[in-house]
Amino acid sequence: MLGVTIGDKHSYHDMKLILTAYPEISPPKEKTKLVEVPGLDGALDLSRVHTGYMQYHRRSMWLEFAILAPRARWPQIHSDIMDALHGEEMTIILDDDPEYGYTGRLSVDAFDPQKVTSGVTITADIEPYKKRLKNTAKSYTVSGSLTANIVTERMPTVPTITSSAAMTMTHGGKFYSLKAGANTFPDVILRAGKNTLTFSGKGTISLEYREGRF
Repeated sequence: MLGVTIGDKHSYHDMKLILTAYPEISPPKEKTKLVEVPGLDGALDLSRVHTGYMQYHRRSMWLEFAILAPRARWPQIHSDIMDALHGEEMTIILDDDPEYGYTGRLSVDAFDPQKVTSGVTITADIEPYKKRLKNTAKSYTVSGSLTANIVTERMPTVPTITSSAAMTMTHGGKFYSLKAGANTFPDVILRAGKNTLTFSGKGTISLEYREGRF
């Protein structure tokens, strides 16, 4: 039976809730920056100037459930759900999309004693991207020079680069010195599609990063 895992609890197996409709997830709205320039038709779009890629606002998810219990227990079950979820920041995993999670703050709607059917609505203010539950990891052996072409999903991500020895790296026309151990560079951002990193030296390189998509 299709359900969702919220935090460490499954909607059906742990909370005895049945989804009455497929979860509704709104698309993220772009963070735009438009500047009116005299003499220019329309406006100048500066949305990508600072990062080189579009950024997005958080979005919403709606989860509608029926309660599998006698009516006399609905208020108690609703309180149990409120205690466990309301106001909490959690990860939501859909049964039919088990490799990704949506992270956001949960809100449980008020209990309506006049309703003749059992039900509870949970909404979540979620991050724009659903993220893989496990990091992506890649390893390379470098002896002289090695070029790695890394294809990533839509979400921009900063990799952790672990080197067995001091080496050098180029990315986007810039030069970086790698120390032995873990290295991170805020401006080394893997973006959607192919990313090229060139390593020079001798040893092993491991990259680890979290991928995400809409």
